[in-house]
Amino acid sequence: MLALTRDGERVYDQFRDRITFPIRDAGGVPVAFGGRILTEDDNIPKYINSPETELFRKRAILFGLDRAAPRIMKTRKVIVTEGYTDVVTLHQHRFDNSVGVLGTSFTYEHTLLLGALAQSVELLFDGDEAGRMAAIKSIGRMISVGMPCRVVLLPEGEDADSLLRKHGVDAFLDCFATAREGLDFAMEYVRARYSPLQKLDWAKDIIENASEELLRGRLLRQLTDGLDLHHGAFMETVAAPILERRAQLF
Repeated sequence: MLALTRDGERVYDQFRDRITFPIRDAGGVPVAFGGRILTEDDNIPKYINSPETELFRKRAILFGLDRAAPRIMKTRKVIVTEGYTDVVTLHQHRFDNSVGVLGTSFTYEHTLLLGALAQSVELLFDGDEAGRMAAIKSIGRMISVGMPCRVVLLPEGEDADSLLRKHGVDAFLDCFATAREGLDFAMEYVRARYSPLQKLDWAKDIIENASEELLRGRLLRQLTDGLDLHHGAFMETVAAPILERRAQLF
């Protein structure tokens, strides 16, 4: 959908003054469009998408997956980033196992899409605070399904598109040399910035969404140690209620 109506009457082009990209599902079928502004303006969203429909749900589609799938299946690795231009530029520089989220954090549906193709994920984010917070949200999804992931932080003020165009592939690869294992990165961030209650809430969300019992047990130990949580308090407020609810289901 390229045009919308306002006040039920006036038709307007929602992608005016934007570069427009077709958004395809995993099978390569166009289901929506996305647009990136041509000039930087803090008062205007950098990216916008078509309205969601039965065919287009942002939380269940990854931009570029139809083109990246063959390479992902061959290498069993995938790079996840933000923005259409980042994905296009990555593919132009032969990082053709790259996909992008569409204005949402990495979701459970995304993990299902990639879980069938890849064994590990490289999460590529800007190095500023907003990028780190986005990384934390995405890591939680990966951890909950037991998929290995690493966090690749770009220099502050750069995205994949600008870094590759201005400084080339070598500068981009340097960022991968300092990548951190996802769970370690997340626990270090949460430990330094979250209150005790926020730590418990973050850990609770991961444990509740853990996909299997063996994984849940391992995460209980890792989160207790990595977040400096009191074991008894953690078990009482987070782990025990979850385990009890699950036991009642069987």
